[in-house]
Parts: sequence; C-alpha cells; structure tokens
Amino acid sequence: MRRNNLPELPTDEDAVACVHAMVEALADDHEHITLVLHRGVARAAQVFPEAPVIHLVRDPRDVAQSCVGMGWAGNAYRGVQGWLDTEREWLAAELSIPKEQR
Repeated sequence: MRRNNLPELPTDEDAVACVHAMVEALADDHEHITLVLHRGVARAAQVFPEAPVIHLVRDPRDVAQSCVGMGWAGNAYRGVQGWLDTEREWLAAELSIPKEQR
C-alpha cells in the first residue's frame, strides 16, 4: 500500500496479463472481440500484434456535448479537450503501428 492508503496500481505486465486473460476467456464463445480504446492504442497494437486497429473519429462537437452532459466538463470548450488529446495521441501513435495492422 502507498502512503495515501490506496492500493498500488498494477504494473504494465499485470495489466497486459489481465487483458490477455479476459480476451482468452471470451474467445471460447465469441468469434470476434472488440476492444474500444480512447487512449493507449500504440501499446494495444504492440500487445495484440495480430489485431487490426480501426480508427473511428467522432464529431468533436458531439463529444464536447456528451462530456458536458456527463458532467465531465462545464462547457463545450472544455468538453472537446478529451477529443483533442485522443486525436493527438493517435497522430503520434499512427506511424508506430504497422501499416498492415491499421
């Protein structure tokens, strides 16, 4: 435990093992499994090199309004920040993902 009494966050290896275990458990009953990620797509592409990566882009105005509606942002100007951050991360990660995977 850390000083603030919160449990330690899992290591990268623990998180990868957990996701792999969930995928394997689901694979018995499902032909296709979809992971929906807003962040960390480059790492996911490394962890699942056989999985195709599909980049869907939502209208940022809809994302901003959704963030306001969920109470995550006070206005659309602030609400669009998550969309901007996600798209910037995608642009940075896109070239690290093999072309045949995207």
